[in-house]
Amino acid sequence: MGNILIERDTMVDIADSIRGKTGSVELMKPDEMPGAIDSIPTGGGGSAADPELPVRFFSYDGDLLYSYTLEEVAELEALPPVPEVQGLVSQGWNWTLAELVENGRQADVGPMYITDDGATRVYIKLNEGRLSPVLGFIQNKAYGVTVDWGDGSVEKSNSTRNYLSNMTHVYANAGKYMISMLPDPDTTMSLIPDTNSGGTCITPYSRHSDHYENVGYTYTVEKVEIGRNVVLGKRSFACCAHMRSISIPAYIQSIGEYGFEQCYQLKMLVLPRGAVTINEYLLSYCRSFETISIPYTVTTVEKCVFMYCCSIRRIALPKKVSSIGRSAFTDCSSLGSFRFPDAVTIVPNNCFSSASGLMKVDYGNATIENIEGYAYYNCYAQSIVEIPASVLRIGMNAYKFVKSKVLYAYPETPPELADTSVFEELSSDLVIYVPNGCLSAYQAAPIWSTLASRMVEMPE
Repeated sequence: MGNILIERDTMVDIADSIRGKTGSVELMKPDEMPGAIDSIPTGGGGSAADPELPVRFFSYDGDLLYSYTLEEVAELEALPPVPEVQGLVSQGWNWTLAELVENGRQADVGPMYITDDGATRVYIKLNEGRLSPVLGFIQNKAYGVTVDWGDGSVEKSNSTRNYLSNMTHVYANAGKYMISMLPDPDTTMSLIPDTNSGGTCITPYSRHSDHYENVGYTYTVEKVEIGRNVVLGKRSFACCAHMRSISIPAYIQSIGEYGFEQCYQLKMLVLPRGAVTINEYLLSYCRSFETISIPYTVTTVEKCVFMYCCSIRRIALPKKVSSIGRSAFTDCSSLGSFRFPDAVTIVPNNCFSSASGLMKVDYGNATIENIEGYAYYNCYAQSIVEIPASVLRIGMNAYKFVKSKVLYAYPETPPELADTSVFEELSSDLVIYVPNGCLSAYQAAPIWSTLASRMVEMPE
């Protein structure tokens, strides 16, 4: 094999990753790295961390650690150990064992951590020509936050209170740095961008011309660890396109709208236990995003949360979720199947529009009354379409370009169809099965009648 050139920064990254996984603080030589990698545990649990099992446990940065069948979960006496991470203090899993048993369905479980010194840490990588980032936050107390810029310089925040505090720093050299923000015990630090900002609280930029160049700094953030007394507001980390991971403490139960929008390299998010709502556009356009751990306490998924998350394969919603917003899963092209929570009654507008890989929809015990417009538009991978018995109305283009060859309509009274576009561009050899004794009603119903020749009664 020929020589392979690896930059020094890359070797440092590999060593840091190994130390993070193993909990080691020791220095290591390049020839020691393969052995160290081999020693990292790759999972465990009741079934050797099989990703296809319903209950899965992850590290905060997305590694699958354990997995179980529902039967195995019911037999557990305690949850598996939370992995130790250097510099972070474990606050347990975001699900309890009792919640997993009560949920009785798919669940993705993640750990919660807080930093060991209470500081919020932002890991950045600066390139030549861009060495003057701006740090923005709102503090409820003047001079309430101490900032360590990671290059030996430490300073107190300024005298602003309840307004955006912008702190600028000039680094002497390009490279990797850890910015540490430590609030006083009685200071709250809100990571909320300026109202004129198009970026994020980390290196925010104003649209005024004299600050516009600072937009490039949103690409410098690689990792974030949240400490004490932090509020994550609207667009907290939006546009951090190179951010790979974030750890969030148990006390943070809400993350503002657009919180991680366009975080293109983020793969995993653990929502802390106690969260009730997943706010709108939270993960939209996160193209590499693969796994979210949603705690049992969540009841509402707002609009466009996962829009254009084209790498996510599974979204396990707790059974207590009662509301899903429009376009929640639009263009989730890798999502293969989905199970509705029991309390949901509406499949909202554009819910799965262009989720082209969606093959199976499981309604479970949900009483679905309304399938709104474009709900399954262009979901052409579905081999079988099922319309639950409770459905009363179906909106325009709801199943347009769904190429299944079998459709089961379970309602005994034909649902009201918005127009002929509902089933437009279906397979030419589609067969529509209707309940026994209901064939004539379907064949005579408005709009359904145009499909009369394709209808047969369901087998006994």
